[in-house]
Amino acid sequence: MAGRLHDAVAGRPEIQQAVGLLMERHDLEADPAHARLRAAAHQQHLPVLELAGCLLHHAEDPRL
Repeated sequence: MAGRLHDAVAGRPEIQQAVGLLMERHDLEADPAHARLRAAAHQQHLPVLELAGCLLHHAEDPRL
């Protein structure tokens, strides 16, 4: 079940783009970048999709 949920969430274009941003900025592979996104969303009490949107909206900020 967890694997299917991961696949469904990771399939969202916004999440894929945010993971790609994290991969580029932090020299990460896809799975660690996705885990970082999930952990940050959990810490901030936000849905992953919402945090992904915030990351993409502020993509020009080099601190991300």
